[in-house]
Amino acid sequence: MGTRSTATGLIYPTEMVLRACGVARSSFYAWRRSRLPLPGKRGPKAPISDQELLAGIRQVLADSQFHGEGYRKVWPKFDTPLSERLSGSLFWGAAG
Repeated sequence: MGTRSTATGLIYPTEMVLRACGVARSSFYAWRRSRLPLPGKRGPKAPISDQELLAGIRQVLADSQFHGEGYRKVWPKFDTPLSERLSGSLFWGAAG
């Protein structure tokens, strides 16, 4: 990838342009990254929001007679419709 000169229209290597200007590459790439839009959440869309899932997890933990429970104990206590709509990996990502 290069940088196009506004004077000549030619493309010069980015490293050469930065060296000539006395700018560190890390500073340039950090500046460029700050101007790019942040990517959205990756992966398939879940049928419910993260907030709904987190509220469900917290409710199961609050109803538990134990101090804390892990994924294997919390997951079966969800209502069947919620459990069927989510995969274990989506659940684990929100619970972890």
